[in-house]
Amino acid sequence: MLQPANRLVLLSAGVFTLSFFLPAFTITSGRTHESEDIPGYKALFIALTPFANNEAKHAGAIPPFICAFANVAWLLAVFLYFTAGPSRALAMLFLAIPLASIYIFGGMRFGYYVWIGSMVMLAAACVLKLQAAHLKDDR
Repeated sequence: MLQPANRLVLLSAGVFTLSFFLPAFTITSGRTHESEDIPGYKALFIALTPFANNEAKHAGAIPPFICAFANVAWLLAVFLYFTAGPSRALAMLFLAIPLASIYIFGGMRFGYYVWIGSMVMLAAACVLKLQAAHLKDDR
């Protein structure tokens, strides 16, 4: 049977994956004024394209590829959780969550917040595992 912390890691992975199919933000066409919801996987692609990064740079905003590094940091945190322990995974999440939160007040759609929530779930799993180890040591 899986420990509660490990269940939360699996839930975090499922929610992380789900966030790639939920709307992350909306693009409105300048000419037609039609709106299109952009799912998370397209948002990641847009963040990694040079054109999108140059546009953000000229607008004075933080380049979107910075936010995209949160995906790598989350993946590393999962790897570290199982190989190096929850404390190192939590340290990686202290990098991932602020990177992911760059646009938190920027009118994003719910898929973006689900994505950040998956990182918070992984952080909670790390804390649970650390707390369980601490309680075990006290006995």
